[in-house]
Amino acid sequence: MEITSEEYEGKYSDRKTAKQWMRENLRGEYTNNDTSERIIVSNAGINEVTSHGTTDEAHMKSLVAIPRMIESSIFIDELDNSKGNGKADSYRYYVCPLKIDGEDYTAKIVVGKKNGSSYYDHRLTQIEKGKLISSLNRLSNSVAENEASPISEDKDSDISSTVQEKLKKVLKINLRCLDAPFLWCC
Repeated sequence: MEITSEEYEGKYSDRKTAKQWMRENLRGEYTNNDTSERIIVSNAGINEVTSHGTTDEAHMKSLVAIPRMIESSIFIDELDNSKGNGKADSYRYYVCPLKIDGEDYTAKIVVGKKNGSSYYDHRLTQIEKGKLISSLNRLSNSVAENEASPISEDKDSDISSTVQEKLKKVLKINLRCLDAPFLWCC
Protein backbone atom coordinates (compact mmCIF):
# COMPACT_ATOMS: atom_id res chain seq x y z
CA MET A 1 0.00 0.00 0.00
CA GLU A 2 1.36 3.39 -0.92
CA ILE A 3 0.71 6.69 0.82
CA THR A 4 1.32 9.75 -1.31
CA SER A 5 1.60 13.39 -0.35
CA GLU A 6 -1.79 14.03 -1.95
CA GLU A 7 -3.40 11.96 0.80
CA TYR A 8 -2.02 13.73 3.85
CA GLU A 9 -0.98 17.25 2.79
CA GLY A 10 -3.12 19.99 4.29
CA LYS A 11 -5.18 17.67 6.50
CA TYR A 12 -3.28 18.16 9.77
CA SER A 13 0.02 19.56 10.94
CA ASP A 14 0.46 18.51 14.57
CA ARG A 15 -0.99 16.23 17.26
CA LYS A 16 -3.98 18.46 18.00
CA THR A 17 -5.04 18.98 14.39
CA ALA A 18 -4.40 15.29 13.61
CA LYS A 19 -6.74 14.22 16.42
CA GLN A 20 -9.44 16.60 15.23
CA TRP A 21 -9.12 15.52 11.58
CA MET A 22 -9.17 11.84 12.53
CA ARG A 23 -12.27 12.27 14.71
CA GLU A 24 -14.07 13.98 11.85
CA ASN A 25 -12.90 11.66 9.07
CA LEU A 26 -11.72 8.25 10.32
CA ARG A 27 -14.04 7.23 13.14
CA GLY A 28 -16.12 4.30 12.05
CA GLU A 29 -16.03 0.59 11.30
CA TYR A 30 -13.69 -1.12 8.83
CA THR A 31 -13.44 -4.77 7.79
CA ASN A 32 -10.12 -6.58 7.65
CA ASN A 33 -9.87 -8.50 4.35
CA ASP A 34 -7.73 -11.29 5.85
CA THR A 35 -10.03 -12.24 8.75
CA SER A 36 -13.32 -10.47 7.92
CA GLU A 37 -13.05 -8.97 11.41
CA ARG A 38 -14.97 -5.72 11.82
CA ILE A 39 -12.74 -3.20 13.57
CA ILE A 40 -13.95 0.09 15.02
CA VAL A 41 -11.80 3.22 15.02
CA SER A 42 -12.92 5.20 18.06
CA ASN A 43 -11.71 8.17 20.07
CA ALA A 44 -9.68 5.83 22.31
CA GLY A 45 -7.62 4.55 19.37
CA ILE A 46 -7.26 8.05 17.96
CA ASN A 47 -6.00 9.29 21.34
CA GLU A 48 -3.52 6.40 21.63
CA VAL A 49 -2.03 6.66 18.13
CA THR A 50 -1.58 10.42 18.51
CA SER A 51 0.02 10.07 21.96
CA HIS A 52 3.36 9.06 20.41
CA GLY A 53 5.32 9.54 17.22
CA THR A 54 4.00 13.02 16.52
CA THR A 55 7.52 14.26 15.86
CA ASP A 56 8.09 11.41 13.39
CA GLU A 57 7.09 12.57 9.92
CA ALA A 58 6.33 9.05 8.61
CA HIS A 59 4.09 8.27 11.59
CA MET A 60 2.12 11.48 11.08
CA LYS A 61 1.72 10.74 7.37
CA SER A 62 0.52 7.19 8.12
CA LEU A 63 -2.44 8.40 10.21
CA VAL A 64 -4.45 9.24 7.11
CA ALA A 65 -4.21 5.60 5.97
CA ILE A 66 -5.44 3.84 9.12
CA PRO A 67 -8.64 2.56 7.44
CA ARG A 68 -6.68 1.11 4.51
CA MET A 69 -4.10 -0.39 6.88
CA ILE A 70 -6.88 -2.09 8.84
CA GLU A 71 -8.48 -3.43 5.68
CA SER A 72 -5.31 -4.72 4.02
CA SER A 73 -3.25 -6.00 6.96
CA ILE A 74 -2.52 -9.66 7.68
CA PHE A 75 -3.45 -11.21 11.03
CA ILE A 76 -0.42 -12.52 12.93
CA ASP A 77 -1.32 -13.40 16.52
CA GLU A 78 -3.55 -12.77 19.53
CA LEU A 79 -2.39 -12.46 23.14
CA ASP A 80 -4.32 -12.13 26.38
CA ASN A 81 -4.10 -8.76 28.10
CA SER A 82 -1.84 -9.81 30.96
CA LYS A 83 -1.76 -6.27 32.38
CA GLY A 84 -5.39 -6.59 33.44
CA ASN A 85 -5.99 -2.88 32.91
CA GLY A 86 -9.53 -3.46 31.61
CA LYS A 87 -8.86 -1.81 28.26
CA ALA A 88 -9.14 -5.15 26.45
CA ASP A 89 -9.43 -8.86 27.18
CA SER A 90 -6.84 -9.59 24.48
CA TYR A 91 -4.90 -7.86 21.72
CA ARG A 92 -4.78 -8.98 18.10
CA TYR A 93 -1.71 -8.12 16.03
CA TYR A 94 -1.68 -7.42 12.31
CA VAL A 95 1.08 -6.34 9.92
CA CYS A 96 0.85 -4.30 6.76
CA PRO A 97 3.52 -3.13 4.31
CA LEU A 98 3.52 0.59 3.52
CA LYS A 99 5.38 2.83 1.16
CA ILE A 100 5.43 6.45 2.30
CA ASP A 101 7.01 8.93 -0.09
CA GLY A 102 9.00 6.11 -1.69
CA GLU A 103 10.30 4.62 1.59
CA ASP A 104 9.30 1.10 2.68
CA TYR A 105 7.81 0.52 6.14
CA THR A 106 5.98 -2.18 8.02
CA ALA A 107 3.07 -1.16 10.21
CA LYS A 108 2.33 -3.30 13.25
CA ILE A 109 -1.33 -2.74 14.07
CA VAL A 110 -2.84 -3.52 17.47
CA VAL A 111 -6.56 -4.28 17.84
CA GLY A 112 -8.13 -4.59 21.29
CA LYS A 113 -10.80 -7.27 21.85
CA LYS A 114 -13.52 -6.46 24.37
CA ASN A 115 -17.17 -6.45 23.37
CA GLY A 116 -16.00 -6.30 19.76
CA SER A 117 -12.78 -5.23 18.08
CA SER A 118 -11.30 -1.75 18.33
CA TYR A 119 -8.26 -0.27 16.63
CA TYR A 120 -5.84 0.51 19.44
CA ASP A 121 -2.58 1.71 17.90
CA HIS A 122 0.10 1.17 15.25
CA ARG A 123 3.85 1.55 15.02
CA LEU A 124 6.02 1.86 11.94
CA THR A 125 9.37 0.28 11.24
CA GLN A 126 11.37 1.30 8.21
CA ILE A 127 12.57 -1.85 6.46
CA GLU A 128 14.90 -3.01 3.80
CA LYS A 129 13.37 -5.37 1.28
CA GLY A 130 13.92 -8.98 2.30
CA LYS A 131 14.29 -8.19 6.01
CA LEU A 132 10.62 -8.15 7.06
CA ILE A 133 10.82 -10.95 9.61
CA SER A 134 13.86 -9.62 11.44
CA SER A 135 12.37 -6.12 11.50
CA LEU A 136 9.13 -7.34 13.01
CA ASN A 137 11.00 -9.02 15.85
CA ARG A 138 12.41 -5.68 16.99
CA LEU A 139 9.01 -3.95 17.22
CA SER A 140 7.53 -3.03 20.55
CA ASN A 141 4.43 -1.16 21.57
CA SER A 142 2.88 0.31 24.66
CA VAL A 143 0.63 -2.73 25.18
CA ALA A 144 3.27 -5.45 25.04
CA GLU A 145 6.36 -3.49 26.00
CA ASN A 146 7.31 -5.84 28.84
CA GLU A 147 5.64 -8.98 27.56
CA ALA A 148 6.75 -11.61 25.09
CA SER A 149 6.47 -10.21 21.60
CA PRO A 150 3.70 -11.72 19.48
CA ILE A 151 6.29 -11.77 16.73
CA SER A 152 8.86 -13.97 18.45
CA GLU A 153 11.54 -16.11 16.89
CA ASP A 154 9.20 -19.10 17.29
CA LYS A 155 6.71 -17.34 15.04
CA ASP A 156 9.17 -16.54 12.22
CA SER A 157 8.39 -19.72 10.34
CA ASP A 158 4.66 -19.26 10.96
CA ILE A 159 4.76 -15.70 9.62
CA SER A 160 6.81 -16.77 6.63
CA SER A 161 4.38 -19.63 5.95
CA THR A 162 1.36 -17.34 6.28
CA VAL A 163 2.82 -14.77 3.90
CA GLN A 164 3.94 -17.48 1.46
CA GLU A 165 0.50 -19.13 1.53
CA LYS A 166 -1.26 -15.83 0.84
CA LEU A 167 1.15 -15.09 -2.00
CA LYS A 168 0.54 -18.55 -3.47
CA LYS A 169 -3.21 -17.88 -3.47
CA VAL A 170 -2.72 -14.53 -5.20
CA LEU A 171 -0.33 -16.04 -7.72
CA LYS A 172 -2.72 -18.92 -8.44
CA ILE A 173 -5.51 -16.45 -9.09
CA ASN A 174 -3.29 -14.38 -11.35
CA LEU A 175 -1.98 -17.47 -13.16
CA ARG A 176 -5.53 -18.70 -13.71
CA CYS A 177 -6.31 -15.33 -15.23
CA LEU A 178 -3.39 -15.74 -17.62
CA ASP A 179 -4.60 -19.21 -18.64
CA ALA A 180 -8.21 -18.12 -19.12
CA PRO A 181 -9.39 -16.81 -22.48
CA PHE A 182 -9.75 -13.06 -22.66
CA LEU A 183 -13.25 -11.82 -22.14
CA TRP A 184 -14.29 -8.63 -23.83
CA CYS A 185 -17.21 -6.62 -22.61
CA CYS A 186 -18.73 -3.34 -23.61
